[in-house]
Amino acid sequence: MVPLGREADPAAFERSEALLVEAARVHGVTELGRVLAFWRARVERERGPEGLRARRDLHASVTFGGMVRVDGDLDPETGESLLSALRVVLDAEVRSGGTHGSGEDRRPAQRRADALGEICRQFGWTGASDRWSRASGRT
Repeated sequence: MVPLGREADPAAFERSEALLVEAARVHGVTELGRVLAFWRARVERERGPEGLRARRDLHASVTFGGMVRVDGDLDPETGESLLSALRVVLDAEVRSGGTHGSGEDRRPAQRRADALGEICRQFGWTGASDRWSRASGRT
């Protein structure tokens, strides 16, 4: 769950607490969620790019069924890198006539998942993972 109140920025929350408590008193749950999201966006704008970068996280875990669940928030630069890489793979698939033919039955989210898998496989096949391992001291 994304922190919206005190967890998002304790100092900013303290400065705004009286207003947020009043908002909680007069708004329903759905509207309060919008108020908190707006407050958080304002706080993040005030902190600038480093505030966004400090909030980055990525979770990847194996589920009971063997699938891998991925969830997280990326800073704008890393997020744009991910989106660009996904576009490259998806565009290449379209240009090559890949699986986007008349029998295409994947949802857009499934196509993105497949594209991410292709990016990961390409990273390993090109030897980039070996370079990363040596640079990071990992084997």
